[in-house]
Amino acid sequence: VWSISGMSIYTHVTNFGTGGNGPSEFSQPSDIKILSNGTIYIADFNNSRLSVWSVSGNATITHVTTIASENMEYPFSFEFLPNGMVVIMNINNDNFDVWTYTGYNFTKVNSFGSRGPELNQFNRPFDVNYIDGKLFIGDRLNNRISIW
Repeated sequence: VWSISGMSIYTHVTNFGTGGNGPSEFSQPSDIKILSNGTIYIADFNNSRLSVWSVSGNATITHVTTIASENMEYPFSFEFLPNGMVVIMNINNDNFDVWTYTGYNFTKVNSFGSRGPELNQFNRPFDVNYIDGKLFIGDRLNNRISIW
């Protein structure tokens, strides 16, 4: 966690998490999203899960829970959508899973994409972002940006 002091100077505040596969440990964390309520979601790539943390006070960070499922495989990047869904990229499968969520309960409802060069396929997608009702996906080895 870094805090902004001035226009472009950052001061290190703290670190959290250690290596491993326990509840508050990471194995190659790959993406992070912080919601407006202070909840932190982290894609824990090699542990095939999302790790959930809360922030309170002056950078007091507490592990809340872990979201894992046999359907969540190697999440690399993810994006929360305004309709109560989250899109999670599975880099090893070259696809995306769509989940609904309420609090910390996630349910897989759909998926899209597969490996290949066609317009509806991916080859090692790298990042996903949502804006104006569309998903923008960096399709790394197909050398393109895919818009859904």
